[in-house]
Amino acid sequence: MPTDRRVPEQLDVPLVWEVEPAPPVAPRADDPFPENRPPPPAGAGWLLLAAAADAGILASLVGGGWALAALCGAQLKPLQLAAAGLLGGEVATILAVTCLFGWRGTPGMLLATLNFSVPATLPRSFGLWAAWAASLPLLGLPVIVGGRGRRAVERLAGGPVIRRARSAAA
Repeated sequence: MPTDRRVPEQLDVPLVWEVEPAPPVAPRADDPFPENRPPPPAGAGWLLLAAAADAGILASLVGGGWALAALCGAQLKPLQLAAAGLLGGEVATILAVTCLFGWRGTPGMLLATLNFSVPATLPRSFGLWAAWAASLPLLGLPVIVGGRGRRAVERLAGGPVIRRARSAAA
């Protein structure tokens, strides 16, 4: 038996770190997506619009909970209204936390073409949603008011809120 074995040719391929890098390509002047341009920061008006959209989504889901309870035959006494509203609020919470964790923004932020510059972890997403829900009686203003980079929403998420390009939102 020969002890001198030959390595098959298919295993003799260059490794990634052994390949020469491609030469850099010069950017075009009419490039709609330049690589090194930072995204614009979000202003207070855009954050207010996003908070209003989130409040509208929450109100529609709470109303949906009430409508579902009415369709099921509930007489909608005050305690039943509260329970159906809590069900809608729970659905809104799951939706918002999932969007924060997965897409770096609440549904209202995504509709307003805003997101955080860094991904939010799940605990940060829960904390951010809890802070927004707690400030809801004051229209969410305590969370979104402040200078750029110093807002409570940016401190809770761990990064600034930025505007995405319109084409990137689709």
